[in-house]
Parts: sequence; structure tokens; C-alpha cells
Amino acid sequence: LAARPLLAEAFDQAPLARQLGDWQRAGSPLAHFGKYHAQFNFLGRLTAPVDILDDAAQAAAWTARHPTGRIISYDSKPAPSGPLLVLPFRGKWVEVWEAAVVARDPTVLHRD
Repeated sequence: LAARPLLAEAFDQAPLARQLGDWQRAGSPLAHFGKYHAQFNFLGRLTAPVDILDDAAQAAAWTARHPTGRIISYDSKPAPSGPLLVLPFRGKWVEVWEAAVVARDPTVLHRD
């Protein structure tokens, strides 16, 4: 029971999913950098698909088509600056980036 708060923080994706759903309903398209297992769809009540980006070239093309979009990525260390949102998740950090930031430097999505 004592570990429950720490585990909940590290494994609970509901707050992030709800925020993603809010952004999507406000008109921001969503993309996920790397494999996506639809972990945000139900909890965030997403109504449109989340695009999957496999590399920096795809991310650059996606940001050109979706300048108001948001991109979800994971990294072993939190970014020192730039993401809209940074949360711990299962020993890594999940980050949400504005498309404009990624358009300037697509390498921010994968720093490992």
C-alpha cells in the first residue's frame, strides 16, 4: 500500500490521455513517435486516429501538414526544455511536443 502512490504516478496514463483528448477536441491532431498501442484512445476518449511516426523525416512531413498538432514521444531522460508536457512513465519520460517545435528540430523526439 505504501508504494501505491509512486506506482500510480509511474503507470497511470489517465491524466495524459485526458489532456490529449482535450487537445484533440480543440482541433489539434495527434501523432505518436514510435510504436503506439492505442493506450490513450479509450482513456482520452479520442475520436480521431493517432498518426504513427517512425522517424524524423516522417515527423518533419507530419508537422508541415499539421502545424497545430501535438506529438507524443518517450525518452530515458526528460527534455531540458521544449515539450508542452513531461511525465514519468515506467522508468522513462513521456513528452508531448508542439508541431512547431518539432518542425524546427525533429531530433527532439528521440534523444536516446
